[in-house]
Amino acid sequence: SHAITDVASFIADRTAFSFSELVITPKEQQPLLDAGQITFSLKNDSIFSYWEVPFTVELLDKNRTKGVTTLSIPSFTAGETRDIVIRTQVDLSGVNAIRLVPMLDLFDEQSYMPVGSR
Repeated sequence: SHAITDVASFIADRTAFSFSELVITPKEQQPLLDAGQITFSLKNDSIFSYWEVPFTVELLDKNRTKGVTTLSIPSFTAGETRDIVIRTQVDLSGVNAIRLVPMLDLFDEQSYMPVGSR
């Protein structure tokens, strides 16, 4: 067990994820899929690798939550970027942004892959 003197920095260092290239396509624009679709590139900007990173994905319309879905990324290594596709029945009309909230148990050593894992 380790004493953590700066909890805010401990959390920030371990939840450094960013996304880019966000495209939100409502169901009405994809009749063949019969689902709305959200695509983006997700990067693990931290120096930590994780066995699995669960996220809550808030679907936003002008900073107001319009819906929520979940996402789980297995074996997400430090510095890695993944192309993400989420298909959903949630009404995406008006959704113009997302907020990703990592739901990792940062204080459980079992969440982390050993250094150098791929």
